[in-house]
Amino acid sequence: MIVEVECEPDGDGGRPTGFSLGGRTIRVAEIIDRWPSGRHDYVKLRGNDGHMYILRYDAAIGHWGLWMFEKGK
Repeated sequence: MIVEVECEPDGDGGRPTGFSLGGRTIRVAEIIDRWPSGRHDYVKLRGNDGHMYILRYDAAIGHWGLWMFEKGK
């Protein structure tokens, strides 16, 4: 699923600050981890809605996608 991600520059391609998913905007409460893997970069984060997300950035096409969702408690 392609998502629109807002980023602020950080020297590593941008730090996500929020994203749109299903017609709503989710703010990034915490970045837990980030790692490169081939042509993709991954960011594991907790949204202000309490849920956990992994977003994947495909540098070849310049798109972010939702890779994983875990419901918060």
